[in-house]
Amino acid sequence: MDTYKRNYWSLYLDFIDSFKGLTYKGISLPYLFHFRSLIRKNKELVNALHEESFGKYLKNTVQSTGEVQSIFDSFINLHKRENTMSRKGGKVVLHDVANLLRFPKQTINQHFNPSNTIMLKDRKMITTSTNDNNESYGLPVYYLNQFLEKSGVQTEIVKNTQYAKKIINTYNKHPLFSDTGFQQVLFNQIEKTIKLINGSRKFLNSVPTTCIIFASTHYPESRTLALVAAEKGIPTICMQHGIISSEFGYFPQIATVNAVYGNFEVEWYRQMGVNDQSVEIIGHPRFDLIFRSPSISKNQFQESIGLDPEKKTILMIVRGEKGIDRWRDFIQYLLRKTDVNIIIKDYPSTKPYKLTKESSSVFPSMNIELYDILQYVDVVVTYHSTVGLEAMLADRPAFVLNNEFSAPSGYFNALEKLIQEDPVLLAKQVINYLNGKLVNYEQRKRMEFLSYAYSLDTTSGERLKHLVNKLTNNE
Repeated sequence: MDTYKRNYWSLYLDFIDSFKGLTYKGISLPYLFHFRSLIRKNKELVNALHEESFGKYLKNTVQSTGEVQSIFDSFINLHKRENTMSRKGGKVVLHDVANLLRFPKQTINQHFNPSNTIMLKDRKMITTSTNDNNESYGLPVYYLNQFLEKSGVQTEIVKNTQYAKKIINTYNKHPLFSDTGFQQVLFNQIEKTIKLINGSRKFLNSVPTTCIIFASTHYPESRTLALVAAEKGIPTICMQHGIISSEFGYFPQIATVNAVYGNFEVEWYRQMGVNDQSVEIIGHPRFDLIFRSPSISKNQFQESIGLDPEKKTILMIVRGEKGIDRWRDFIQYLLRKTDVNIIIKDYPSTKPYKLTKESSSVFPSMNIELYDILQYVDVVVTYHSTVGLEAMLADRPAFVLNNEFSAPSGYFNALEKLIQEDPVLLAKQVINYLNGKLVNYEQRKRMEFLSYAYSLDTTSGERLKHLVNKLTNNE
């Protein structure tokens, strides 16, 4: 375990130990908080986590992530009840948080009947009510905030906030607890989580539920609902919403089962200290769409973007201006050595990327759907993004510009020559591929990678429905 990970998880356990006295209706609140949001604005602290000397502030000294998982397992087991109740007629609940669920319409239509499935969202946004309807695909929609208590919890919120202030006063020189930014987020999460406990219980008391499928259990909204479901013996499934580039968005494991992409995640969770029974290879239903026919023709695609049809086309995936100088180096070297079209797709922005204005051979993606773009490009170059996996599933070569992550998982390491830290070296490998020198190597690496990273035996939608049936005794 490297220094950053050890300090991060040790600080997390220090936080839980110090604030575990914050409770509501028998539940210790800090287990449900979003810890990263408590620290991420404190840049000085985040940088200090990389230093060995930070250990002087810590009471816990975590040696393995298994210690962290064990503590969360004990917390969940303290509240967990066996599923002894008959849930005949209950609903399968699809819970979306941060718009991460992303189930396609085809999956809903084929495997989730509106008569026994509902969509649960955190809140109804008046300005996007049309989008809400479009993204629910005919399923009945509930909103968790409609179940939150408007009154009756203020006394508990004030009591816990005052108690938190007393705790903070005993840490007047602590690098995190004494930070005013941390304190404000903490007070907000106390209020939110108390309301969520009430709202989750009210929802599950009002809506007969047989299983809950989460987009993520990393947020208070979903983590609280998962714990309340455990109290009622309701099984839960947490989908994997993207490749695991870094562990902090995917750990600890909270749901009954984490539905993962492939063998990489099974082994990764095992190494993190998660029981094998809590992980199952499902893939993700949105990837099932990769194998459908494109919605536009190649000519339409080329004309929409303005591509030269005589040139090879490279799709470049970026995320904001993170690493923009490295991407500029990649583009400049590539265009000096070969004549290609380069399309840049920025996530999550839909605006033309800054680098598209620096060369006539570089184009914005024009908001064309990713899976349509993948059908018509020759090479995909990406940061540590899920698009790398999606490209390979679409039978396209993927090259990866290695990013520096805290606690990197090494997801793409098996690609070897196809992943590089130096953008110029990566551009050279892309050129070697376009010249035919790396074609056989790339194909072999891609097949080896996919055989380990993703199961294609059946669709993900089918595997997910089978898992739901298994957990609800409906097989």
